[in-house]
Amino acid sequence: MTPLPRARTAPTHRPLRLAVAREAFLTAEPVDEMSVRAPILTSWQRSRAFRVMADRPDLRFVKEPNPNSPLMLCSEPILKQLEDELTDQPISIVLTDANGLVVDRRAPRGQLSRHLDHVNLAPGFSYAENLVGTNGVGTALESGLPTLVSGHEHYAENLERLTCAGAPIHHPISGALLGALDLTTWAKEPGSLLLTLAVTTASSIERNMLTQASQDELALLREYLNACQHAGGVVLAISDELVMMNDQARQNLNPTDQAALLGRAADARGLGRPITLVAELPSGLMARMHYQPAFLDDRLVGGVLRVQFSSSSAAVESQTSTLVPMSVTLPGLVGSSPVWTRCVRSVDSWYRRREWVALEGEAGVGKTALARAVHQRQHPTGRVVVLDAGDPGEIEAWLDEVAEALAGDGGAVILQHVDRLDPASLTGLVDLLAEAAAHADQPDHPWVAITMATERSGTELESQLLPHFPHSVQLPPLRHRLDDLPVLIPHLLHRIAGPQQSLTCSPEAMRQLMKLPWLGNVGELREVLQKVIRLRRSGSFTVEDLPAQCRSGSRRQLTPLENLERDAIVASLIANDGNKERAAQEVGMSRASIYRKIRDYGIHVQLPSGRHA
Repeated sequence: MTPLPRARTAPTHRPLRLAVAREAFLTAEPVDEMSVRAPILTSWQRSRAFRVMADRPDLRFVKEPNPNSPLMLCSEPILKQLEDELTDQPISIVLTDANGLVVDRRAPRGQLSRHLDHVNLAPGFSYAENLVGTNGVGTALESGLPTLVSGHEHYAENLERLTCAGAPIHHPISGALLGALDLTTWAKEPGSLLLTLAVTTASSIERNMLTQASQDELALLREYLNACQHAGGVVLAISDELVMMNDQARQNLNPTDQAALLGRAADARGLGRPITLVAELPSGLMARMHYQPAFLDDRLVGGVLRVQFSSSSAAVESQTSTLVPMSVTLPGLVGSSPVWTRCVRSVDSWYRRREWVALEGEAGVGKTALARAVHQRQHPTGRVVVLDAGDPGEIEAWLDEVAEALAGDGGAVILQHVDRLDPASLTGLVDLLAEAAAHADQPDHPWVAITMATERSGTELESQLLPHFPHSVQLPPLRHRLDDLPVLIPHLLHRIAGPQQSLTCSPEAMRQLMKLPWLGNVGELREVLQKVIRLRRSGSFTVEDLPAQCRSGSRRQLTPLENLERDAIVASLIANDGNKERAAQEVGMSRASIYRKIRDYGIHVQLPSGRHA
């Protein structure tokens, strides 16, 4: 049974002071902490760490709720009684699952109901804190405590007219978090009594679940407790509606490994026979999971998994089909961000199938380096021919070089900047590729990759050249994979200065470098590090050692989505000759929002006229 912890109530704050504090927080200015309750400020900080967009939260539709879930069935009579008691009151009753997915909403018809529809506080949508920011549902689930969020305390701008009181709901047997009960009204209404009512209702739901706890769950619980007592180590239990994990798992595994372990365990859900699963966890541990189904009479009620760990993958090489997909390591390249590893896996897979690839992206993102690396991974001493169409010299001689390379034995042919060829030269290249493509599946024929800019003009490329390349991959700019900087910088320092170099990047310098837009991508980063090495060759370089152009920019690291938005604002400012009002209309935001984002993102644009916007 969940105790009634001290509720997080809100003292009266002047809305204007709170709004000013919130605006200061969102633009990385000093915040008057006397204007913001400590739990709310902590939630704002989590929301920023989650990279929630305050002016455009991720109010996504996830899935239709399951009306027959134990939470829904046990909550129904409680919510119906509360709905009758609140008749004609401007209060909405919201029930969510443990992930913040709204599974039930009851609201009187009228303005409040229409507004909740407008902000997608409706069944099937998620109000998790990592998607929407500070709110009664998500913050109660994230903190594990009853939480009141009113007006400008919300992280998202479109929720400022509401007051939300949320209370977590826990399973009465396992203690697992099942969801939250939220009461929502207008921000002008008092909220302290609302929070008390939410806590009381959540407790009533838990008591009802206890009285209706199924024999199935009790049977699974007995098997789980027996395994915990006799097996030792990490033990999990799973069913269609329940997941249990013992203290050994919580104490000995970090949250990332726990999530990976539970994700792999879910593959055994519903199985009526014993099975052993293997997974490589993010920390490098290998987990062997022994699943044993649990029955009540002849009915499957779930299963228990006993987990063993190893630091070596040798013991499970014969079971690679059960492993979690691993990243591909390429010679001369580093990076583990999801957007980068997806590109690497794709190109590596197509190379092994000898299927030609078109690599797109901004200058300096590593298109040629990636093509060269996937070839060298499979054939370390194999032939690689790189021909630059951006500077072909005499075009006929360049096409002759292409023909010779395509006729060679095996290896890889990388044709750079093909988007810069004029139509006549492009036609000549297409003819050569058409002839070579007829033999592309033969093992002694070269693999071909082309590189080109993301933004390009002309239709000949699309209609004539690209049909010879079954796959296209758009490589991300560096500003969209800033999480790779901590491994990319040491790698480049090693490549520039040699294996004997001892120069490292200080944490302060790393934070500064992660704030920059990197419009020149990895090529620009290499140039910056070359300048640093000229002045300092050992120890840790600091912000003061960076070139002048690296000491300004945004005051914080931008998320990949924010970088995309920054790019759109810059392009719109240039297209509208610096007119911020027209630029705001073009990208779909208010004039106040674009001014705030220009300041927050550190945008400085030089227009074609020479002026700065």
